[in-house]
Amino acid sequence: MKHIRISLIVALIIGAMAAVSSVRAADATDAPAKKQRMTPEQRTAQLVEQLKLDEKQTAKLKTAMEEQTKATAALNSDTTLDTAAKAEKRKEIRDKFNTTVKACLTADQIIKFDALPQQKGGKKKGRNTPTSTP
Repeated sequence: MKHIRISLIVALIIGAMAAVSSVRAADATDAPAKKQRMTPEQRTAQLVEQLKLDEKQTAKLKTAMEEQTKATAALNSDTTLDTAAKAEKRKEIRDKFNTTVKACLTADQIIKFDALPQQKGGKKKGRNTPTSTP
């Protein structure tokens, strides 16, 4: 009887260890979650908070954001342009957005807006980009 009890306890411990290790293995094999792009609404809310925009400025920002989103969606679905042409068009869309937004900001807000990472043409922190050309 004692032998059966010990065997049962050992089997339970081994089963528990197997269950825990399989859960850990599943967690380890899951691909890390991709960083999802923010929706236009999330970007607008973030800018409103960071720049301390009033209602009038917020309305203009929302309009500019909607225009940018529509233009980008149209560009993404355009199959006639090559990669370089799309990149140039994306830059034009971004520049138009920045100009529209800056037109409704105060001088202090423009400084904060220019310092935001998403406004730097897609450059990410930590990249080794040359500061001057040889």
